[in-house]
Amino acid sequence: MIELEIPSKVINKARKLSDELGVLNNSITKGQGSLAGFVGELMFNSVVKGKLVHTYDYDIVLKDKSKVDRCKDKKNHSKTITSL
Repeated sequence: MIELEIPSKVINKARKLSDELGVLNNSITKGQGSLAGFVGELMFNSVVKGKLVHTYDYDIVLKDKSKVDRCKDKKNHSKTITSL
């Protein structure tokens, strides 16, 4: 696991993307999970230096042109306290 500090500009961009996406049908979190998902995606991309594309099947294209499947790329853990 890699822990990264999340810059405010990433949160702001993620909030914009989440607002543009809106609430998905049958969303358990009523759209709140999208913000965390976009933060994770943007931070993941800051490490791998790919290109964000947001298609139905994948979200990031790496420099070698391989695609990062949205089910396999990264997982987010939203929490308010740090583990010991």
